[in-house]
Amino acid sequence: MQIIKNKIIIEGPKVHEGGYRVFLLNRGLTSGLTGFSAFNHGTHDTIQQREICIEGGTLFKTLLQV
Repeated sequence: MQIIKNKIIIEGPKVHEGGYRVFLLNRGLTSGLTGFSAFNHGTHDTIQQREICIEGGTLFKTLLQV
């Protein structure tokens, strides 16, 4: 089976409060996700970042088509 790894960075004024982590985890679990981690980062002024590292097999490709 082919393993796919990706890093997603979501940036905006309120991404730490937007539910992105739970949405992506739930979507990934139904799409063949085998690895998931999420980190919050602060940037300049009011901009926030969420960095998400994800890993899975070929069924996992459907998560990336969101």
